[in-house]
Amino acid sequence: MSCRLGVLIATVVFLMAPTVSAQWVQAGGQAVIRHGDVDKAREEARNAALRDAALQFEAQVDSSDTMENGVLTKSSLTVASQASARQVKVLSEHREGDVLRLVLLADMQAGNSRCTSSEAAGYRKRVAVAGFALLHPAQAGMGALDNIGRALPAALYQSLLQTNSVEPFSIGRRDLFQDVGDAPTRIEPDNVVDKTLRLAREMNVQFVVAGVIRDIGLIDPNAWGTSIVDRMVRGVGLSNTRRHFVVDIFVYDGFSGSIIDERQIAVTGKWNIDKTTDVGFGSAAFWRTDYGDAVRGAIGQMRDVVTQAIACQPFMTRISRVDNKTVYLAAGAGSGIRPGDTLKLYRTYHFQDSPDSMPELQDTHTRMRVQQVNPEFSRGVIARDASQLNLQQDDVAVIW
Repeated sequence: MSCRLGVLIATVVFLMAPTVSAQWVQAGGQAVIRHGDVDKAREEARNAALRDAALQFEAQVDSSDTMENGVLTKSSLTVASQASARQVKVLSEHREGDVLRLVLLADMQAGNSRCTSSEAAGYRKRVAVAGFALLHPAQAGMGALDNIGRALPAALYQSLLQTNSVEPFSIGRRDLFQDVGDAPTRIEPDNVVDKTLRLAREMNVQFVVAGVIRDIGLIDPNAWGTSIVDRMVRGVGLSNTRRHFVVDIFVYDGFSGSIIDERQIAVTGKWNIDKTTDVGFGSAAFWRTDYGDAVRGAIGQMRDVVTQAIACQPFMTRISRVDNKTVYLAAGAGSGIRPGDTLKLYRTYHFQDSPDSMPELQDTHTRMRVQQVNPEFSRGVIARDASQLNLQQDDVAVIW
């Protein structure tokens, strides 16, 4: 009988792409069209192309070999990437039988894999999605897209619901920007920072998302002429019926009002609906258009902007009430809080000579342990009476 001399496991990790913060990468993908569902195939081809772009930009290769008595008994190789696309432009799309092929150009950025091991990564951060302002309302006339300022954040909210890192709330009827042209700069007296702080406190959220719709106009308005010639040219596909979708998205910290990320997303798509037909933004007819499909992809990019912006942020929630050694938090099971969890407690304060400044956090060097959890709130206990720590409502509990 031979004796086991030992087991050797070797792991090698390296980057196949240069270490850069962001770059444009061209990639392709394909998918089989099943049961005539071209839209589904287009989505699958796009996802395949994005995976290809991510691996081109930043591929992490893990190699694991197991040896016994000097003999290789098991070998595995895993290739993955944490990179993500900030912006995507479709260069070409063509169909060959039942196969749809797509080529795109993606603005790639390195992933936030360093944040996945933090304790806060296991909690869903509360995010309020406010209304989006439309810079040029007249552009909404074609297709009756006047509802876009409310319907777009509602669609973003639905997309965020599918993630594991966000607990979203929809407040699309609330606008942050008084002067759309100046967004997101501070405007007195009704400034964005004050509105953000009020909304965050009212909704008990950690982040507020808002945006400005810069352009939904036609690339060539003349393509929609009413003459017989115009209709003939449009009918055979020789006119440019594509439409812009350009949106600025802003992610605000709800405790300070400061912007933690802002990005512009721009796509185009064919507007293949008759000029006199009113569909409304977000209707079933709207999503069936090529333009609607492009907007759906842009909403996916907006969702990624939000999730990536908050990925490395700590989990924070307000203290809603204190009673001797009992502390109540404005977050519960929906955020992933469970009995037995511990959170660090901080006091919020302003400098006396600058009462309107952003609040500062002061460590109380105290932890609370959660005892009871409800869907929207939780409570726990601390070792000392809250009055001894000067702990009050609107102070903050944090998981780093």
